[in-house]
Amino acid sequence: MFVVIFLIGAVVLLGAIMAVVGLIEKPATYRIGLALVASPFLLYGAQFARDFVTTPGRSALEAGHGYFNRAADRALAVAIVAGEG
Repeated sequence: MFVVIFLIGAVVLLGAIMAVVGLIEKPATYRIGLALVASPFLLYGAQFARDFVTTPGRSALEAGHGYFNRAADRALAVAIVAGEG
């Protein structure tokens, strides 16, 4: 549900940016509008690339750390698993 709301909000925001840029019609506003419209997609791509690059190796998975990169997340996972036994 959160993803749907986020996508609808992104479309509305991008439409508002394009409407303002279309009304002003100056070269600088086209550049600023392009940067504002492209930035959410570039940020999502960067996040996806970061998640892909930081995927844990086989040794981390076998050690039981899973996909938890931060120490706090690993400690929580260890506590949950310890509670199951």
